[in-house]
Amino acid sequence: MAKRAVTYNGRTYKVRSDSIEIPDLASMGDFEALVWINRHTYRRGYHAAPSPLTGMGGAINLRVG
Repeated sequence: MAKRAVTYNGRTYKVRSDSIEIPDLASMGDFEALVWINRHTYRRGYHAAPSPLTGMGGAINLRVG
């Protein structure tokens, strides 16, 4: 089953749960709408490439000073 989606300012966000009631974002202020989106939708946007050193913490020692 596909997740429900909400569109705000030309961007589409997937809602985290089917039990969440989606308000009328157009009637809300920008700040209120963005807070709702932040709390009830999945994050999206830029994702950095994973570090090639991930998981090598035990093999590398750095000394400062």
